[in-house]
Amino acid sequence: MENPPIKGKGFWVWNDHHLIRRIDRMSDDGLRLALHDRGAEFVAGRIEFIFLKVANDTYVQNDLLTQAIAEEFKVYGIDVIPWVYVCNYSDEDLASFRAKPVKGYRSLGPVTTWQEAMDRQAAIHIDRWRMLGEPPLFVANCERGVWNLRGRSKDAKKESVPTYIEQIQRYLFALKEVIPNVAVSGYGRVANKVRRYPLVEMMEVADIAMPQWYWDENGMDPDECFTEFGAEWRRYTHGKPIVPSGGCWQDKDKEDGEWIRHWHSPDEIRRFLDLSKAFGAPWCAFWAYFAKPRSKLRVSEEQLRAIYDYDW
Repeated sequence: MENPPIKGKGFWVWNDHHLIRRIDRMSDDGLRLALHDRGAEFVAGRIEFIFLKVANDTYVQNDLLTQAIAEEFKVYGIDVIPWVYVCNYSDEDLASFRAKPVKGYRSLGPVTTWQEAMDRQAAIHIDRWRMLGEPPLFVANCERGVWNLRGRSKDAKKESVPTYIEQIQRYLFALKEVIPNVAVSGYGRVANKVRRYPLVEMMEVADIAMPQWYWDENGMDPDECFTEFGAEWRRYTHGKPIVPSGGCWQDKDKEDGEWIRHWHSPDEIRRFLDLSKAFGAPWCAFWAYFAKPRSKLRVSEEQLRAIYDYDW
């Protein structure tokens, strides 16, 4: 990729349990201390950027404190790139706004048409991008919400594929009028979803594809992931740059509640980084370093060390 907007190693940031404990106390000093700890850790681990979730008004750190968190990380020379979860809307979803706004998008307010919903969603996201100082990249996380908000609406499931394509393209075109580099992040495996998951149409508008290649989740190792998913994404992305994201977490065993020690092992993480470089990716980010309190997911020191010690 010529002139990539970012380079190096990074993390996706959604709910950081260390920060949340401080934020819940609403202490400015406590928040700064928590950010100082995290920023110093990132600098020591040669982390050059974070993807920070924004515009999600369900969580205070993803909405009201977005700018404060970003400014603290920037002090350490860490680039802060906004990412958002994108949703499409059926008639049933729009009708529900009048009684109960969609979780995570209360600020969307009452809307009556999908065009208005997508335009307002794009406007909110562009506003947060500007709030962060207009960074060189914006990441639209387009997963299940791209064709079916919350996965529960009967009307949404019956909605025609062209309508969903029109919605997501309208949203991406609105971003592209303002933001120089827009990336689409989504599923690792798309072949069995391609009729309802409009990756081809999204990549007609977006600049960069950022697939989530979580090898263990798909019953693979990193090499199999790059071989199978790499060929698949090249088929649907019009020759545009592809920059995969990897997994870095552990999961609790469903039966005995014990932590699976190496769900994404340090050796696999290092191999994923090697393969990313060989793939031509200018950066590599990992999910989920940050976990909710009482989450079933966590990250081990060994996993972190595999990323921190890696020479990109």
